[in-house]
Amino acid sequence: NEMGNALMRNDVLQKELIANVSHELRTPLTLIRGYAETLRDVTGENPEKREKQLGVIIEESERLGNIVEDILNLSRLQTGAVTLAFENFSLKEMLTSIKDHFELGENGKHLDLVGVLELEENLLGDKDSILQVFYNLIGNAFRHSRADQSVVVAAIPNEKMVRIEIRDCGEGIAEEEIEHVFERYYKGKRTDGKKGDGTGLGLAIVKSILDMHQVPYGVESKLGEGTVFWFELQKGNSHTSF
Repeated sequence: NEMGNALMRNDVLQKELIANVSHELRTPLTLIRGYAETLRDVTGENPEKREKQLGVIIEESERLGNIVEDILNLSRLQTGAVTLAFENFSLKEMLTSIKDHFELGENGKHLDLVGVLELEENLLGDKDSILQVFYNLIGNAFRHSRADQSVVVAAIPNEKMVRIEIRDCGEGIAEEEIEHVFERYYKGKRTDGKKGDGTGLGLAIVKSILDMHQVPYGVESKLGEGTVFWFELQKGNSHTSF
């Protein structure tokens, strides 16, 4: 019965993925084609309108590329096609670079680093995939925060590990939704009852990467107060085997 229920749920999730991805791909493709045709037939001689329409085409092309990249990344992770290369890396350097990236184009929103600059130890992990975890979690936090709010990344060391928290002051996640947020293709409801944006792949990618690192992770949230995504990484030079 449990296997049957799991297979049924997996079938439902795959059908939802097809519907969600089809919708997500259709929107940028429709805009790209519409503006390209308008540019060709109507506004080619109007420099101002041409620049705006070209801007939309470029923006939607980038969004389309991001959707496809998420699908490919999740597929590679879940089929075992990705091999992690563990190394020591500086959390301070990584997050300083990420901070500059997000604060440049997010409507005045800020990324505050707590305990990161003071962290003396390196961390142990696959640098590129952990970078992707940060981009996914921080990007998610920025999307759910207002322009006057800050997103916080905190580093909390203990004896052998460092707990990393990504905190936002957004709308929060309903209690019944929390256990599902890392599921493949799952799209939670917003506080207004509407489906969340995106394809539901970003957090599934985070889950796959952290599972491969064999580290603890989770999410804590209260409606109207915000959300904390957290995970732990080993301190550099710790004795371990993978």
